[in-house]
Amino acid sequence: APPTITSPGNQSASKGANDTISFGANAVTDNFFISGNITLNLKDVDGTLTVQSVANGASISSNNSANVTLTGTPSAISTTLAAGLTYNSGSFAGNDTLTLTADDQGNTALASPLISNQTVNINVGANPPTINQSSNLAIAESAGLQTVSLSGITANGAAGQTLAVTANSAN
Repeated sequence: APPTITSPGNQSASKGANDTISFGANAVTDNFFISGNITLNLKDVDGTLTVQSVANGASISSNNSANVTLTGTPSAISTTLAAGLTYNSGSFAGNDTLTLTADDQGNTALASPLISNQTVNINVGANPPTINQSSNLAIAESAGLQTVSLSGITANGAAGQTLAVTANSAN
């Protein structure tokens, strides 16, 4: 049987932020593994992946890119993933795909390479526009037309979004 990848499940991320994709303790297993190394390739369509180097973990190739490879025993790869995978979408917002491909390199009782894949969907939301909250204003009923100053209005990296301002009265 090929290596087993336990998916972290579909993810949500914020545009341009460093988001952590968490894996369980045994993210990659191989019941027929004998010795040597296997590889796990993490390939993302629109974002950047960063894996933390840890003691007793896998070796990491092309870190901080869209195509990272971990090499080591299934246990070493799982140890590395348990430390967390950082995902950053950069300027992308929308639906992204992370593909995980495990290759046992033929280091099993079957002696021929076996490969397995998992796909993780990542929904990258644009950060909403912001506005500073105004303090409560007390305006006399007969005061006439009033101007209220607004501040701290930002597009938050997503120009073209609608910002709604609501005024409420208790009377």
